[in-house]
Amino acid sequence: MRFESPAGAAPLLMLAVVVPALWGCGSCEGESARSETDPTTAGLTPPGPVTEWQRLDPEAAPGALGLDLVATNDGVVATWLEPHLDGFRQRFARLLGEAWTAPTTVVEAPDLVANWADFPGAMAGGDGAIYVHHLKRSGESPYAYEIRLARTRDLGVSFEALGVVHRDGTPTEHGFVSMVPTADGIRLFWLDGRASVEEGGATAVYSAAVGDEIGSATRIDERVCDCCQTDAVLTNDGPIVVFRDREDEAEVRDISIIRSVAEGRSTGTERASFTETQPVHRDGWEIAGCPVNGPAVDADGQRVAVAWFTGADGGAVRFGWSLDGGASFGAPIDIDPNQPPGRVDVALTDDGAAVSWLARTAGGGAEVRVRRIDPDGNLGAPIPVASTGTERASGFPIMIRDGDRLLVGHRDDGEPSRVHVSALPVAELPTEAATADDAPRRAALAPGDAMPASLVRGRSEEPLGLSSAGRERPLVVAFYASWCQPCRDELRAVEAVRARLGGDDRVAFVAVSIDEGSLDRAEGVVRRWGYEGPVMRDVDSAEAFGVPPIPGLFVFDSNHILRFSSVGQRVTQQQIEDALDAASSAMPTVGP
Repeated sequence: MRFESPAGAAPLLMLAVVVPALWGCGSCEGESARSETDPTTAGLTPPGPVTEWQRLDPEAAPGALGLDLVATNDGVVATWLEPHLDGFRQRFARLLGEAWTAPTTVVEAPDLVANWADFPGAMAGGDGAIYVHHLKRSGESPYAYEIRLARTRDLGVSFEALGVVHRDGTPTEHGFVSMVPTADGIRLFWLDGRASVEEGGATAVYSAAVGDEIGSATRIDERVCDCCQTDAVLTNDGPIVVFRDREDEAEVRDISIIRSVAEGRSTGTERASFTETQPVHRDGWEIAGCPVNGPAVDADGQRVAVAWFTGADGGAVRFGWSLDGGASFGAPIDIDPNQPPGRVDVALTDDGAAVSWLARTAGGGAEVRVRRIDPDGNLGAPIPVASTGTERASGFPIMIRDGDRLLVGHRDDGEPSRVHVSALPVAELPTEAATADDAPRRAALAPGDAMPASLVRGRSEEPLGLSSAGRERPLVVAFYASWCQPCRDELRAVEAVRARLGGDDRVAFVAVSIDEGSLDRAEGVVRRWGYEGPVMRDVDSAEAFGVPPIPGLFVFDSNHILRFSSVGQRVTQQQIEDALDAASSAMPTVGP
C-alpha cells in the first residue's frame, strides 16, 4: 500500500542490472488509457462471484517490471522500469480518471538495478513535490547497490537528482524502500546491509527524513530479514513501518512493527523517536534464509491493517487489525490458508479492508486475487484479478485505493512480460463468503494408482523421469519448499527412516524441491534440515502428484504402485516405516 498525499499538499533474487547518467524530462500531456476488459482474466475460474475488472494499462514498453502505484491529490502516480538501450530507464506517468499522461523518464543508465522484488517507487511529500527513488549499482557484487532519490515539482515534467539516501559508502545492499509524507517532505525506511562488511553482520532497518536536503540515517532495528519488503504508512501518531524480523539464533522470521511517537503530519522537522520493535503476531516461522515475502500496511487515523505471508503451519496469507495506531493487534485472520505464494498488499476501505495476493490455481498456475474483510473479521469471497505465474518474473502485485475504486498493478507471464493496471469499484467487492471451498482443485493420487509419468531435474539439469529414481525397489518421494516449516519436520522423519535402513540400497528416497533456483540451493536447504538423501528439482511432478499443498509424501512399491500418500500434513517416522512395510514384504524389519 502507498499512502495518499496529505490534504492540502500542492500538486504533485536474480538481478538484471542497468550511475544515473541522465535525468529526463518531457511532455505530460494526457493520453487515453487502454480501458478494455483485461485479457489476462480469460480462463479464470473464480472461487467467488464473477467480477469484471477494467484494464487501465500505462504506456509501458514490453519487458517492463517493478510497477508501483501511489494515490496523490493530482492523480495516481505510476513508476516502473523498462528496458532501454543497454540498460533500463525509470518511467513516470499519472492516471487522471481513465487516462494516463504520456510517460516521462526519471533516470536512465546501464547500471540501474532491475529486480523482481526490490523495485523503485514514488511518494507525494507534504511540501508539494513528488519524490521518486531508484536503485543503482555501487560495487562488483550483484547485491551491492545504493538508494538514490529524485523529486519533481512540476508533476513529472522534470526531475531534480537529490543523491544517495545513505552515507555509509559501503558496497553492500541497500533497498526495499518504503516512504511516507511529512510536513516538509518525506520519510524513508529501508533495509541496510552496511554491517555485512564485517563477518556475521546483519541487515538492519534504517530511516531518514528528507526536506530541503536528505537528513542523517537512523538505525531503528539492527537485525532483520535480508530481502523482504518493508512497508510504511502514517497514523494520527506518526509513521509506522512493518517488516520481517529475524531472531538471533532460532531464525524465526515473523512480522514486526516500529512506530514513530514524535513525528506526525504536522511535525515533519522534528527528529523522530522510535519505539522498540514489536511483533504484529508470533507465527513462529523458522526459516534459515530470506523468503522474499514482505508485509503490507495501510492506516486511517488509528485504524491499521497489516497483511503478510507466513510459512508456519504449512503456509498462509494472514491479516491483522489494530485500532490503536499499531500499538496492539487482534488475533490474525487467514485470508488464504491454501499455501499461496503470498506477495501481499492491503488497502483500507470505508467499511473494512481489501487484501491482494498471489494465489495458487488448479494445474499449477497462479492468479492475483483480492478479498474483502470487515472490521469484525468476516471475509467476503475471494475474486480473481488476472492470471499470471508463480515464477519470480511475475513480480509482486500491488494495490491501492483511489477514491471509490481499487487499482491493482500486476505483471503477466508472457514473452515478453507486460505490466497492467486493473480497476474495480470498491462497492463491487463481495461481502459474503464463497459457498464453495476456494482451495485449488487438483486430482489427488490415491493408493492403488500407478506412478504418473512426470519429470524432475538432477545435477545435469536435463529433465528425467521421476520413476527412474527407484527402479525395482520401493520409492519414497517427498515434495518440499524452503519456506515450508512442516516440510522440515517431515524430511527429518524421512532421513531417520533412511538412516536406519542404511541408505538407499533397498529403498529409494528422493526429495523434490518445488522452489525456483539451482539444485545447489535446493540441496542446501534440506542439508541444513538434516536430510542427506538424493534431491531433485521439480519440472512437472508436483502438478502430476497433486502438490501443493505441501508437505507431500508418497510411498510406492517396487512396481511403482502407490501404497501410501499424505498431502498437506506432517508424516511421522512411524507412518513412513509402516507404509514401507506394506509396500515391500522383502524389506527387512525396522528395529526399535
